[in-house]
Amino acid sequence: MFDTVRFKIPFSYELWANVALSCEETTTQDNLSSVKKDPYLNGSVIIPPYDQSLSILGYNYQIYLEGSLPRLQFGTNTRLLYLHQIPGLLQRIHQALLKKFGIFPSWETWEIQRADFCYSWKGKTEEEVLRIIEFLMSLDYPRKSINIHPKESVTFFGRSSPIKFYLKYPEYSKKGYHELFKMGLYDLADEALKLAENALRFEVEARKSKLQTIYDKPIITYKDLINEDIWLNFLNETLNTLLRNSNRTSLDDDGAITKLIATYGSQKGVRLFCFWKTYYSKDRHIKRLLRKHFNATTILKNLREISNAGVGFPNENVPLPFDFSIPSKNVVNFEPAPPAIAGGAVDKTIQVAEEIDDKKTKQLDFDKLLEKF
Repeated sequence: MFDTVRFKIPFSYELWANVALSCEETTTQDNLSSVKKDPYLNGSVIIPPYDQSLSILGYNYQIYLEGSLPRLQFGTNTRLLYLHQIPGLLQRIHQALLKKFGIFPSWETWEIQRADFCYSWKGKTEEEVLRIIEFLMSLDYPRKSINIHPKESVTFFGRSSPIKFYLKYPEYSKKGYHELFKMGLYDLADEALKLAENALRFEVEARKSKLQTIYDKPIITYKDLINEDIWLNFLNETLNTLLRNSNRTSLDDDGAITKLIATYGSQKGVRLFCFWKTYYSKDRHIKRLLRKHFNATTILKNLREISNAGVGFPNENVPLPFDFSIPSKNVVNFEPAPPAIAGGAVDKTIQVAEEIDDKKTKQLDFDKLLEKF
């Protein structure tokens, strides 16, 4: 699933002229030199039926569109937009653009410049999701810094592709709920608020260069976005790198030491158990000591052996067993039925499905993944 997506639109002078008539021309200046920068176009188009705004930007005769796909589809991004729903939404966006500008290139020709990969799990209680976010705050991601907002979010950021986990309820209740209420969408506002309760959101922002790496091609279109295998592998690989473990279910101490001893014998099993408790400790000082006195090769070897024994992360941080699998039975909203395809046209999305397919997370080569870091 995706949230914010940015599209680059094929160029034509006629399109630029039409868009320029409907958008404001804005000029900024460099804060250091006070030199004015080249002007750009800044506007928007309203997408029915929830009257959500799609941004339109223009630089050097090039038009871009940017917006949150689930907001445009559902009026809110508390609900996940499944991949097969994307073509129908893009058709609807294209119709709104044609109505506003008279001409506009086909949605099938739009190039993707940014796509925020996302997923969302539903916890059982508020306490559970709070402990999960606290656990995630204790982790590190290779070559990325960490930014923590206690009891709300944690972001791992570097030169590219920030990774964010956040509790959806605080974010939506502060802003999204009131926006929908002001628009008179009272039922939708309340429904989204209920959906946001105990929801943990996972997002990875990927811009052009990262997308080219993910999809292994220079130009990305909607056909690439709806490739479920690539979407699934990318998010699962990101989680594996963060958790340093291919097992996504939390485990109590008894279960962990039993598995480790059964796999490696008493002496080695106990040693790995102590390492496991230290590595996943919420005390970042203890983790720094671990890195100081263990070399990187030993740490990776221990993590690999713990993972191979089927041991996930400790239950002391997450009191109830929590499953970080993607796809997951704990997904915030189930997958709707796929649209019917006839003559190349995509019918409207058929809403509401009672159960998610019993999909299993694809097995990744975890050994190769660890060796990269």
